[in-house]
Amino acid sequence: MGRLMILNRLKLAEDNPMLVATRGRVDRAFDLVDARVRDAEYLAGKTFTTADIMTGFSLTTMRYFQLYDLSRCPNVVKYLGRVSARAAYRRAMEKGDPGMALLLS
Repeated sequence: MGRLMILNRLKLAEDNPMLVATRGRVDRAFDLVDARVRDAEYLAGKTFTTADIMTGFSLTTMRYFQLYDLSRCPNVVKYLGRVSARAAYRRAMEKGDPGMALLLS
């Protein structure tokens, strides 16, 4: 995601090979996460872990810095709903970023 952020800031042509390859890698990563959470409540199955915390950040807060569309990943959107519904997640977000709207879809 970091590489995509940098490349987008460079205002490269849409057909730039590095930009095309990086977008492809990001899309494949989203596809993997979408497939994983299709049949699992969390990334490690039924247990909420630090992997969910880091992924939750990348898929929500990080989107303020690098916009991307989650409409092609319906399972990821449902997963974010589960993660963000956790009371501890809500408390942490309110403590770290009071009043920030969560980008969940």
